[in-house]
Amino acid sequence: LYSRQCPRLFPILMQAHQIELLLDGVRFIHDISEIQITKILLYLFRESTFEHLKGHIQITLQNAELTEETRKWVMEGDNLLDFYVDQIVRLPTTEMPLRKALSLLQSPHVAYMMAYMRRRLLLAPKDAPITQTRAAIKWKSPSTASVVHWTSALIDSHVSNILLSNDLEHLLLDLFVVLREELVACEQMQGVSGQLWQFFHRKESQARAIPEYSVEVLALGK
Repeated sequence: LYSRQCPRLFPILMQAHQIELLLDGVRFIHDISEIQITKILLYLFRESTFEHLKGHIQITLQNAELTEETRKWVMEGDNLLDFYVDQIVRLPTTEMPLRKALSLLQSPHVAYMMAYMRRRLLLAPKDAPITQTRAAIKWKSPSTASVVHWTSALIDSHVSNILLSNDLEHLLLDLFVVLREELVACEQMQGVSGQLWQFFHRKESQARAIPEYSVEVLALGK
């Protein structure tokens, strides 16, 4: 499916608050532009949308095996919104168009997105409400690479506002610490990957069968 076949699809779904169909469109339509992605984000940020999200998640979790405490946690403002934003951040994007599109976000939206990036970069334990809810609703979460990509584009789009705001500056420092830890972990994984490659290839070379015969060619010149 391609959005160019029906350019009015997402605006119509958002106007009608068809959350399930909107999510299906996000999952299965392959050419969603960065501008469209940002407009869907802005729709999710509206106060009028929040009640529709609550209604949708309640239906989604109706038969899920979750504790009452976890269900209450999911219904809290940012926690609920995070699960829907996950589906947006997972989408493939290009850096420059995304950076330009994210400039449409206002300061409160930037503050939420910065806090969201920090939450998603922190590894949640297996018994955390977020981990339990993800398993129950079976929605995929964005990769670390996607979160880092969005973080970079968001900072580039709003660097002045971020540096002038004490709250956002604090979040920026937190993100710096988390990203630095991610980089250290990636470097360590690269070392492990190289050692594993050598180990498995060594086993292959040792297990390689010795040929039963060989052919020698002797070329005689005049």
